[in-house]
Amino acid sequence: MRFISLFLFIFLFPAYLFSQSPILLKIDNQNINTEEFRRLFLKNRIEKTPISALELDEYLELFVNFKLKVKEAEDRGLDTLTSFKEELKSYRSQLTKPYFFKDNLLDSMVVEVYERLQYEINASHILIKLNENAPPEDTIRAYQKALRIRDKLYTGYSFSDLAKSFSDDKSASKNGGNLGYFTALQMFYSFENAVYNLVDDSISWPIRTKVGYHLIQIHDKRVARGSVKVSHIMKLTPKNASILDKQRAKMQIDSIYIQLQAGGNFAQLAQKFSDDRSSGVKGGELPWFSSGKMIKDFEDKAFNLSNIGENSKPFKTDFGWHIVKLLDKKGLESFESMKAELASKVRRDERANLSKQSVVENLKKEYNFQNFNKLFLFTKNIDSTMFLSGWTSKNISQKEKPMFHFEQHTYTVGDFGHYLEINMPRRAYPISAIVPYIEHQFSKFVEEKLFEFEDEQLETKYPDFAYLVKEYHDGILLFNISEQEIWGKSSRDSMGLKEFYEDHKSKYIEPAKVDVSIFSYTSKKINKKWKKIEANFEQSKIAEDSTILIITKIYDSSIRLDTTGIFSLDDGLISMSGLNTNQYSKVGNFLFSKNEAKFYYIRNFIPEKEQKLELVRGLILVDYQKRLEDDWINALKNKHYISVDKAQFELLKTVLVGKN
Repeated sequence: MRFISLFLFIFLFPAYLFSQSPILLKIDNQNINTEEFRRLFLKNRIEKTPISALELDEYLELFVNFKLKVKEAEDRGLDTLTSFKEELKSYRSQLTKPYFFKDNLLDSMVVEVYERLQYEINASHILIKLNENAPPEDTIRAYQKALRIRDKLYTGYSFSDLAKSFSDDKSASKNGGNLGYFTALQMFYSFENAVYNLVDDSISWPIRTKVGYHLIQIHDKRVARGSVKVSHIMKLTPKNASILDKQRAKMQIDSIYIQLQAGGNFAQLAQKFSDDRSSGVKGGELPWFSSGKMIKDFEDKAFNLSNIGENSKPFKTDFGWHIVKLLDKKGLESFESMKAELASKVRRDERANLSKQSVVENLKKEYNFQNFNKLFLFTKNIDSTMFLSGWTSKNISQKEKPMFHFEQHTYTVGDFGHYLEINMPRRAYPISAIVPYIEHQFSKFVEEKLFEFEDEQLETKYPDFAYLVKEYHDGILLFNISEQEIWGKSSRDSMGLKEFYEDHKSKYIEPAKVDVSIFSYTSKKINKKWKKIEANFEQSKIAEDSTILIITKIYDSSIRLDTTGIFSLDDGLISMSGLNTNQYSKVGNFLFSKNEAKFYYIRNFIPEKEQKLELVRGLILVDYQKRLEDDWINALKNKHYISVDKAQFELLKTVLVGKN
């Protein structure tokens, strides 16, 4: 059976797709179309200002250079390397995911999740455990058991008591089946659906999830409390702790609380005393959490704090004693701000299977799927050895017969038998589970082959996808060839870097600097009094700012210190003075600004000097890489034939500039 190679398809298809748009650029025998240029220009454009013809001209130069580098990478065979193919395959796999979901169904699921997140529900459940691939007789047995328990509930039995007696959820023996408060995306989707559609105190019919059947009772529904961020200090009391250890933990937490009441630093106390070391080293800080993420007692105390910075009193949970400090609170964010995050979670959630099933059914219709109903060859002729290591399909007859067909692909009984061999179960199943297991595997086999074929069609069906894959293809090649020609070469070429530095020393001159204090004044009388003021200072000694202020304020109370420090002579604070370099070199002098009511006290002058290579290696490396790139681009332009269709480019400019 023949399949199109993924990479052959990727590399041949763009030639078809891109031929549908007018050619803008030719590099040797390679054609690059107008649409590719347009997409990249708009995607890489950061400015929100109107598009100009000059901007397009400048981008064309960058685009030509980019394509020359990619062409060089292809000429060197970098696109044939296994590492390149694997990297592109990985990126492409990520890009395909949105195309295997029905957007309208996905969008409605995201809206549903957001609406449910606005509420939190307190519920209890009774679980009748059942394997996901259980045979019909086991399924019926579990369902009937759930119904009998439900009947008991309606005759007056306590839900909590029955949960303790019959639930296969081990925690029910302690909590009577109560799950506390939770919200959307925290339970199985079928369980969540039942919960959000139940009326308070009513009891659900048996609800099937991956783990079995559930009976559910709703106790309360409240508006979501949002999220909270807290720090905590904990003194651990393990279950096997002695009475003495428990008393000691209580005394320690009380002692810490007294220190907090006296003004002690919460973070420092957490670092020093908290038994939760993972948070203690961070001052007790915990990640944001919402309802259902923490144990109930801890969660309630955290949410009951009202004011930022407020501490709780010591309280006990099953883990020990805690003090909680509120760091921040927030309600549910807007739908728009959460939409992308929720869509990502929905794609990973159980509910995504509904969208996936919908896609499968649509693909079957689109590609004229035919099932030849040969599954009986497996369900009737397989015994318990199916679940033993080393099972083969050698005893399955009619291997050449077709199992199903779609488009130009036909899969045989033998193909499915091979699929079963290489996908043997990792655990044993009862003999009664063989039929549902085979049926489930057949559905997966059909789904896999449909998706494989659809994956091969994505570039043909979705031009946006084709261009995106081409972007990744060219981007990886650009990175790899640039590593060879620029980044790697510059880091290895120490002699070349040194020679470049010697040739461009003057560019790396450290500018002159001045250590200065700047004072301002409002009274014009200061100029008349200045000779008296200067007489108080010895030029052989550098005066402190405080000394200058004490002396000058005797003569003029309006004087104040603006700033002090070391500044480059081109710094705005210095250049605004109107003074020149020679004046700033007069250490120990007071200089009056020509432009403002300010005077400058010069403590030190640092003349400009050449910087050593070691001190400016980073700057030189960037400039050296730029020189290497320029030389490389010039060499590529001389090596290749380059032609731009000016008429097409002018037409494109008219369209893009005209849209402003």
